[in-house]
Amino acid sequence: MKKLKAFFYIFKQSLTSTDYYKKMLKTEPAFTVKYMAVLFLIMATLTSVATFVRVLPKSQSFLDTQIHKLADLYPQDLEITMVGGEWSINQAEPYVLTLPFMEFGNDMLEDRDVRENMNERKNEEKESFPENLIVFDHEGTLEDFEAWDTVALINEKNALVQGEFSTEVMPLRYIPDGKFTHKDFEMFIDNLGEFSKVLPYFLFFVITFLVFFEYFVLRSVYLFVLGGILYLVARLFGTKSSYKDALRIGAHTVTLPLVVRGILSIIWVAFPIPMWFFFLNLGFGAVVLARMNKGK
Repeated sequence: MKKLKAFFYIFKQSLTSTDYYKKMLKTEPAFTVKYMAVLFLIMATLTSVATFVRVLPKSQSFLDTQIHKLADLYPQDLEITMVGGEWSINQAEPYVLTLPFMEFGNDMLEDRDVRENMNERKNEEKESFPENLIVFDHEGTLEDFEAWDTVALINEKNALVQGEFSTEVMPLRYIPDGKFTHKDFEMFIDNLGEFSKVLPYFLFFVITFLVFFEYFVLRSVYLFVLGGILYLVARLFGTKSSYKDALRIGAHTVTLPLVVRGILSIIWVAFPIPMWFFFLNLGFGAVVLARMNKGK
């Protein structure tokens, strides 16, 4: 309890008292390291939870909607039979399954501009993506594969699949015997739906990892750079502060932009000024150095 109380005292003083920084520089560097570790831990946790709480309902709704839409990919009357490495379908060939594109609606993106931008990008991608998903044609060739503008073409012996850099050929003889219908596809979608219920919680761990990585790795590197800049600022003010002192001042003044960033993440608002975090931190650090120089 005492340690927590001490943390919030340092937190408050780092935000509100420029005189505090003179006292802080008289302590051991470990004092600043411990403060930053606790501050990063708290801010990273709050950011992760705020992001997850905000994203969870939308991501769950989005996944449920899109997964159910997947059921429409497989036609009701299509049956695929595999016997001894040879396939057949109950439809006339060539049989084509078109490639659908998802729409970003109100249930996933509240910001109309963002939603329209995503759908605009979708339209651009639609032009670059194949028109069709799968074409079934026993007589299909590589030329047909390109002409059909499809992700995959199933011919008599192989599946031609569009790879990242070239067309990949996958033999069909290893596929086990059986029949696949719309009902089987629905069962697969239902199982996928069950998995989607736990997917957002997995997303939480991914978000948490990325946030903690940002705070404990990227922000640490950032502080070393900021310390160097504040050291130059101190020289301009005529203050004989060492790089270590400038680094520690930067580490404590980062409290202000971190608090602002935490509030913005909770209310889900983006700051309109580029690099505002850095400039706020640098400005606060410069004010502290100026006050310290004035008080000498």
